[in-house]
Amino acid sequence: MVSSIDKPKLDNLASDIWKSAERLRGKFKAYEYQSVILPIIVIRRLE
Repeated sequence: MVSSIDKPKLDNLASDIWKSAERLRGKFKAYEYQSVILPIIVIRRLE
């Protein structure tokens, strides 16, 4: 059974992901985001 994530926690996670994307926007092209953001999400999930 999948545990549900409460709304504030989900909003906080989404906010963190968008902040990371905004910081990377100037350093990477849009098509390169997936190679950076995906590992960040996986590492964050493993924490």
